Amino acid sequence: MKKQFLFLLVCIIMLSCTAQKQKKKTIVKYMNPESSAAQIALMTKIARRFEKKYPDIHIELITGIKTEKIMAAIASGSGVDLFFNFMNIYSYIAAGSLVDLAPYISRYKMETTDFFSFAMKEVTHGQKIYGLPVQLGTSCLAYNKALLENENIPLPAPYMSKEDFFRYITTISSSQNRKDKAEKIFPLNSLNFIGYFESRILSLLNPDGSYNKKSRSVIVENMKTYQSIYKILPSQEELSSLSGGTTGATAHFKMGKTFLQWCQAWMLVDLSRSKDLDFAVTGLPVFFNGHTASVSSLCIPAISAVPEAAFRFASFYVSEESTDLFAAAKNGMSCRMSSTGKFFTAPPDGIDYYISTMKRPDVFGKIPFTGNEEYIAGVRELLYKLQKLQISAEQFTDQLYRLAGSVLKPVFEE
Repeated sequence: MKKQFLFLLVCIIMLSCTAQKQKKKTIVKYMNPESSAAQIALMTKIARRFEKKYPDIHIELITGIKTEKIMAAIASGSGVDLFFNFMNIYSYIAAGSLVDLAPYISRYKMETTDFFSFAMKEVTHGQKIYGLPVQLGTSCLAYNKALLENENIPLPAPYMSKEDFFRYITTISSSQNRKDKAEKIFPLNSLNFIGYFESRILSLLNPDGSYNKKSRSVIVENMKTYQSIYKILPSQEELSSLSGGTTGATAHFKMGKTFLQWCQAWMLVDLSRSKDLDFAVTGLPVFFNGHTASVSSLCIPAISAVPEAAFRFASFYVSEESTDLFAAAKNGMSCRMSSTGKFFTAPPDGIDYYISTMKRPDVFGKIPFTGNEEYIAGVRELLYKLQKLQISAEQFTDQLYRLAGSVLKPVFEE
């Protein structure tokens, strides 16, 4: 009986010790809006590797949630210690919602020289660093090699001027004039111009938010080309009938209904799954005298009770060990140059244009303004009117600047 009592006592003590150890484990709540099976599998793999290396920290993955939920958690003061941000980081900075990571980077002697300089620039202001860069959002021009060769159309040249690009797609469109509607193939489905309005165009503003004659002429000239291009592109109704109701940014290109695709880096993994699609990429045509790109980053909210543990996980997430996994999947372009160089390789042919684009001096990121959501909603409405020929390029430009002046506010006062 005495032995049984002692045995039970030892068991109770051991269980108590185990419980105490579990209680001491730091929990980092990580929110990420990404929701695909591949993305979640990658996150889970990185988190489990981190926990094996740092058993005192547990990562609670909260995935597939809307950005609004992240913002709500920050506003409530709890529920998130680290989050993946692909929205305009300046809204968070303006609200004082982010932790400055520079002290942690210094303390842990984290090297940042292997990141694309553009990526670090986008998360830095002055001496403060507001995020660790994960993914680059940049675009190239994808083209269906087989379709172009069948029509005896030359393959697109890299970084065409807007004038050359217009002539090129006019040539493509003319090659289809004698075909029946069901057989006709369009040049491309759309121009993704939103990035220009978040960066390049706003960089033409005067410090007081107004515009000058030179910047106005640049925008008018580009939007005239934009409007001319849309005159020969399919309407939304035609696109819907072409795809038979199939949706998705790459649907028409994969079905062989368009020769070209404005191709963001994250689209490559989707296109590569199409076994019968013989495609390659080249440098995107140059509009507004430059290119645009964005950076998705890991940010620590100021409300986090465990910022140091969150930073340790974030730094592991962007380490070469982890970014190699991300780059190898080609589900987007890593901000770490070594990983991108090793794994962001052909196929498809020309994939290196994504890398060369990010090293160009004419790449512009997002401009530090708040009010971005309302501004972009207004821009989309203006673009629709321009496509439908309801307004001219001059009217578009004047309305654009009135919109920008009314809703955008600078984050940093000079």
